[in-house]
Amino acid sequence: MQTIRCPRHKYRNCAIKNLPLAIKDVPAFSYRGLMIDSSRHFLPVKLIFETIDAMMYNKLNVLHWHIVDEDSFPLILDSHPEIAKYASYSEDETYTTKDAREIVAYAKRRGVRIVPELDTPGHAASWGLSPENQGVACTFGSGFMGPLDVTLDKTYKLVREVFA
Repeated sequence: MQTIRCPRHKYRNCAIKNLPLAIKDVPAFSYRGLMIDSSRHFLPVKLIFETIDAMMYNKLNVLHWHIVDEDSFPLILDSHPEIAKYASYSEDETYTTKDAREIVAYAKRRGVRIVPELDTPGHAASWGLSPENQGVACTFGSGFMGPLDVTLDKTYKLVREVFA
């Protein structure tokens, strides 16, 4: 065995000589994560960063980010900014694509993978709240808008543009 130095110890020359010990730290599970649901409960970017830091400290490696659901669409997309305008809780409770990229980059530097979720075709009523996209969500007799209407060509066009 080799000598192990203690760089943080106040006595720089301390060492444990000939220690018959080897430490191998491997997680029991490859997917160790949390889920946040900012579509139902908006979280400021700073709080998402703090969550990622807490995950890193606790050796969690996957953040399932539920960004969009039928309750709200807080992501301002370059291709369809009107969706967030009509479907977010407020103008202050939105994420730009720059915010999303920064969150992904921040997480990556800390060993955390982001798994984004944009519900579709179900749980997608928020997609059809803007005047430009009305009709892409199915309207039921009560006026409730539910899943995306997969019988319309414009639905597929919208989905392609959102995911692009």
